[in-house]
Amino acid sequence: MNLYVLLFTTLLVAVTPLDARGDTTHDVVFDAVLVDVALEQCGSSTSDSVNHRLLSDLLSIERAAGIPEKYRGMVLAAACSESRYSSKARGDEGKAIGILQLWPWWERVYQVDRTDPYDSADAWTGQIMKALPKARRKCGKRRGFVSAWAWVASGPKGWRCRAPRHYKRLRRWQRLVRERLQDYEE
Repeated sequence: MNLYVLLFTTLLVAVTPLDARGDTTHDVVFDAVLVDVALEQCGSSTSDSVNHRLLSDLLSIERAAGIPEKYRGMVLAAACSESRYSSKARGDEGKAIGILQLWPWWERVYQVDRTDPYDSADAWTGQIMKALPKARRKCGKRRGFVSAWAWVASGPKGWRCRAPRHYKRLRRWQRLVRERLQDYEE
């Protein structure tokens, strides 16, 4: 296991207070390893220009929004795919801006600063949670969350029940984190 990861997780556990929801040391270590995996797997130039704090804060935004633990890291996977964590990224002929490539209507409807990664992630996760009841009614409890995620990430597309394009990346990262944690425990 990477010495840097071990030192970082040890430091993080030592200085991070456990919040009121009862985060365990395992959750803190899982998040730290997930951040490291996200930086490594998102591209070679990314890890030099993005700090661990931003990615850790994005995970905190997920937790505050009530994103289920099963989908821990979804914002990181989406931001990697969309912008490689750059708040200056532009796509779709300049219409999509920021880490999650939000379109101008996000500013009008939700008063989101698309160039602010924290504001973007907060609004994005909030919209997923808002779409969740409709997704569960339409797609069932099991597929509801990923469908709500897909609807917010790429628009309704007829409100089909499908997984978002970021889902496979998240699952691969979570598998790598579990493998590293298992190696760490041995």
